[in-house]
Amino acid sequence: TPVKEALAMARSAAPNLKVKLADAPSDAVLPLSPETTEIVLTHLAKNAAEHGATLLTLTWHRHGDALKLRVQDNGPGISTKNRNQVFQPFFTTKRDRGGTGMGLAIVESLVASNDGAITLADTHQGTAFDLTFPAEP
Repeated sequence: TPVKEALAMARSAAPNLKVKLADAPSDAVLPLSPETTEIVLTHLAKNAAEHGATLLTLTWHRHGDALKLRVQDNGPGISTKNRNQVFQPFFTTKRDRGGTGMGLAIVESLVASNDGAITLADTHQGTAFDLTFPAEP
């Protein structure tokens, strides 16, 4: 999926969230199907908005033989006690608001099924997820 299309998907998922693209070449492509890209970015954007973020920044980098997309928000971040649990199925901080705790577990599974990985990055503000994929030769 072209990164510019992914940006539009994230914007439509959370209309009250400003979404911007940083450091991406015009021909950058996320190695996921459009459907998978939509599921992944919709979840990350909605999660950011639901936790108080107002800005979501997508940053694209190529590091040698790897492609990395960082999805970072400016919200309050994830507490130290919850950081190790965010990808566990059924873990949620939103159970009282209908959260099932399956979102990030599904995102992790979808990314992994496309030879990628998603990790929770250390940040000084907000929350950042790094999606890493092997670069096409």
